[in-house]
Amino acid sequence: MAKLKRHKNLIDTAQIPKSVRRIVQKLRDNGYDAKLVGGCVRDLLLHIKPKDFDVVTSATPFQVRRIFKQAQIIGRRFRIVHVKSEIGVVEISTYRKWNKDHIDPAVPTRSVVRSPKQVGTMKQDHRLRDFTVNALYLDVEKNVIFDFVGGLRDLKYGQLRCIGDPETRFSEDCHRILRAVRFVSKLDLKLTEDLAQSLHSQRDLLEHLEPHRLSYDLEKMLLHGYARALCNNFIKYNFLSYIFPEIDTREALSQAALKNTDHRVKQCKPVRFAFLLAAFYWHDYRDLNIRNDREAEILAAKRVLEVPSQRIALRADVRDFVIETWRLQAKLEQRPLRNGKQVLSRKRFRAGFDLLCMRAGLGEASPEIASWWTKIQEVSEAEQEQMLKEVAPVRKRRSKRRRRPREVSKQIVAVTQ
Repeated sequence: MAKLKRHKNLIDTAQIPKSVRRIVQKLRDNGYDAKLVGGCVRDLLLHIKPKDFDVVTSATPFQVRRIFKQAQIIGRRFRIVHVKSEIGVVEISTYRKWNKDHIDPAVPTRSVVRSPKQVGTMKQDHRLRDFTVNALYLDVEKNVIFDFVGGLRDLKYGQLRCIGDPETRFSEDCHRILRAVRFVSKLDLKLTEDLAQSLHSQRDLLEHLEPHRLSYDLEKMLLHGYARALCNNFIKYNFLSYIFPEIDTREALSQAALKNTDHRVKQCKPVRFAFLLAAFYWHDYRDLNIRNDREAEILAAKRVLEVPSQRIALRADVRDFVIETWRLQAKLEQRPLRNGKQVLSRKRFRAGFDLLCMRAGLGEASPEIASWWTKIQEVSEAEQEQMLKEVAPVRKRRSKRRRRPREVSKQIVAVTQ
């Protein structure tokens, strides 16, 4: 391992949000060491705007919560603190250290930091991190980067290197395998030879991925502008069979959804993991061919989603989003169109419309219908009413029953008497 190196003034600290700087300063004002660490430091060095900021400190989680009254302590294996700020949640962790009582001193501890006695130092903490480019610490006040493992050098030469033996680090936490592919996809880094070999030899560890962590990991990996590159690397390293074994992300609709997601990220538009799931598993739902029966449609959709649910923890809102997007396909394609105004006002209309347009682009749906729905969103309310009338069902006029004249009816009564 390389010796500690200090690098000054490599980062424009003006890029660090004021709310993050205030959190760091507040910890220091209370007598604790506090630095930025990990991906935010790496991204600032690469002139990439960080999506989030992580702080590491000498304070325990409970000491942090006493400073930030609204903070929330989360985690079991290793407790961290979430502090809300103007840019979202800032994650604060405590310096970790090796557990001397562990049977194997070469393997770092997984114990929870509960008391000040278990708090480590920055020098001890860096040894428990996964990759060198993520083990950079920034003193915000002095604008000094602390580098114990040559992370700056690896960043300069565009390579991803594991801290310590890759097989050991992956066996400690199999989710690190996914993180390796994530960094290769996001930053276009090259794997060191030993790390590349370990990704192949250790991939069976992916069978032990935790469903809730996998769901979090996938949202983080697929919604930041490099979803296509990530899925291509999953295929390259044969990881897809452990995550989505039933689907092929090279299939046209999946590729269109991945491309659309990356494009929306670049345009700073909202993206949803649930939409990708809707595209990935659409054909499984479509092939059941159930229409115009609400209960049957929902039951069929839930049955399809049971498959990915065996490996990925899907929240209720994700399931509802996917089901509604699928059910909207039949309603959008319906001609004549019933309750068109209600369809337009549906909560998931935009997601259903986007999926319809992708399918139309691939010849799976009518381009004319997709074009019609595009146009109706662009015109005035009066023009919308007219367009909806033109495709609405023709109402059949009821034939009125002819009444007999009163005099005739009286004659009939007289005859019957």
